[in-house]
Amino acid sequence: MRQLAGLPGLLAQVDLKDIEDVSSPAVPQSLLPTLVAGVRRGQRRRSVLIGALAAAVGAIVAGSVVVAVGLPGSGEPEARATPPAATASRTPSVPMEAVGATSLRADLVLAEVAWGTRVDMTCSYGRVEDDYPTSDAPSYSLVVLTYDGRTEEVATWKGLPGRTMRVSGATATERRDIERVELRNANGMVLLELTV
Repeated sequence: MRQLAGLPGLLAQVDLKDIEDVSSPAVPQSLLPTLVAGVRRGQRRRSVLIGALAAAVGAIVAGSVVVAVGLPGSGEPEARATPPAATASRTPSVPMEAVGATSLRADLVLAEVAWGTRVDMTCSYGRVEDDYPTSDAPSYSLVVLTYDGRTEEVATWKGLPGRTMRVSGATATERRDIERVELRNANGMVLLELTV
């Protein structure tokens, strides 16, 4: 600060005419519009490039989903009219026990697979005049209960009076960890169960 203390006095002695350079050209009027136009072009190029990249990523993701859905054994398990032959041949079906008075009958197959457990069920319903009106088919769910207290709904469907249906579901839980499987109505009441 001591070295700069004399600077204001020295600057006060300089004449402003000596400092101003009259020979420097004035800034052209077109400079600012030219700069703005160049910046806008750059922004448009970036926007187009980002849009193209986003579209390419979207196409890749969509293609991956289509391929994953099309591959056997990937994604959600599909509903089938009959249990797969390999599952049926390896694991026998076991009848579920009625918890109360019901005309429902069901056989269950719990098959170990690489991703957890596949649940295939064949379910028969009572005749229309015995159990329920045809206008409002009841809803059911298949629930897996594990030894560590977890509960997981693996399938839901509507019953068809007087018909036999085949329902498939899946869980990531391994078969050895499943304690019980329950068939419940829409109110959550257990109708059939199978203790594994």
